[in-house]
Amino acid sequence: MFILRIGFLTGQFLAAEEHAPEEAEYPPHPGRVFSALVAAEALSDIGISSMSQAAMEWLEQCEPPQIIASDSYHAKVGTSYVPVADDLHPQYKKKHSRYFPHCVLTVPEVSYVWKEDIPDEYLEQLDLLAENITHLGTSHSLVTAKFERLQYKPDINFQPDSGGSHMLRVAGSGRRQELLQLYQRKKVIVRHPPPCNEVYVAYQNLNRKAMPSLYSDLLIFKVGSAHLTLDTLPLFTRALRAAVMALMGRVGFPIPEPVHGHGYDQTHIAWLPLPFLRHKYADGRVLGIGIAIPEQMLPSQKEQLSMVLGMLCEKEVSLSDSIKFTISPLPISVVKLPRALRKDTWVRSSKVWQSITPIELDRHPKKNKGETISTALADSFVRAGFPKPVKIELRKNTTVQGGLNSSSDKCLRVHAVVTFSQSLEGPVTVGRGRYFGMGMMVPANVAEGRC
Repeated sequence: MFILRIGFLTGQFLAAEEHAPEEAEYPPHPGRVFSALVAAEALSDIGISSMSQAAMEWLEQCEPPQIIASDSYHAKVGTSYVPVADDLHPQYKKKHSRYFPHCVLTVPEVSYVWKEDIPDEYLEQLDLLAENITHLGTSHSLVTAKFERLQYKPDINFQPDSGGSHMLRVAGSGRRQELLQLYQRKKVIVRHPPPCNEVYVAYQNLNRKAMPSLYSDLLIFKVGSAHLTLDTLPLFTRALRAAVMALMGRVGFPIPEPVHGHGYDQTHIAWLPLPFLRHKYADGRVLGIGIAIPEQMLPSQKEQLSMVLGMLCEKEVSLSDSIKFTISPLPISVVKLPRALRKDTWVRSSKVWQSITPIELDRHPKKNKGETISTALADSFVRAGFPKPVKIELRKNTTVQGGLNSSSDKCLRVHAVVTFSQSLEGPVTVGRGRYFGMGMMVPANVAEGRC
């Protein structure tokens, strides 16, 4: 077991999230740390050697590290307008919006722990490289770094976990060579292409103070072959569930109760549309499907469901005679995904949640008992397995660009901004149609564009 300790000399870390430039990245992704080591190898007086190559390629093969990181305060940042440095036509250069997010660390040190037993010569070489790291993130984040063996069990904050809500970039095999090639080409190419040898790994915050999610995982698939919008709810999600159940029957798998849901009084699988939201051009187009797996689902049932979903990928699912769609898995390597297809958009913890599809109340309020729509909605949250909200602000329509407004008179549908006494981890869905995309909510910081 060995550890990399990184000290932040100013007590601040300045770096933006890959897919959300207005949001500060924290904790620093292991992939960013690996890139800093490669930069030290290429730019320092040590230079590239066969020993540094062997040590770094050995590090690529290690399992994703555990992380020790203190709490942090994410400072609010405004929008700056600066010239684009790599504009090919400087005579037409215009100022573009830029963000410079940063976070203040309560303890100015972040550490990365690997469980592998490292050879002495590799540890010495990696420590030489770490000594030459000057900054992490932007050049304003001055750091010191040191590798050493670890003789005790550390107090871990973030741990790799497939059900975790924090998606962090981690270097994969070949990442060092990819970075060195980009460095050699830096005078030729204008912008770096997306990385091919970096992957997203789900991490769980072990010190979380939020109420755990009702779901153990959120499987995300890309939707193609049709221009589906939220207007197709709940036909679209029901069609996918029907296709999954039909395929399970054909291959001889028993259909689990969380899938069919008949007579089942616990949390079902939720089939959630992932739409294009919170952009001036957002139109509610469905970019993906999220399949939320309930906590109580058995491992064997999850495995069979995963197999069936894999078999269903790229096969057409009929919504109607004229509308068909397909699902496909997301790429393993790091690419610039839309916010809708990022897991943390839907599962990050928050005290305030806002609806993006109408909430169908489980029952009408009993006016003879003095009940209101707010009290009936509060009961719907409790029935769905969540704590009772402390504040409910009713809305006729969603305030999230691209969301689905209330339009049906057949049942009582509302939108709401809901506040809880403690943070909740998502996904959060409520009301009668909560397992098919109705009553779907996003954290308030997503609705306001801060993720």
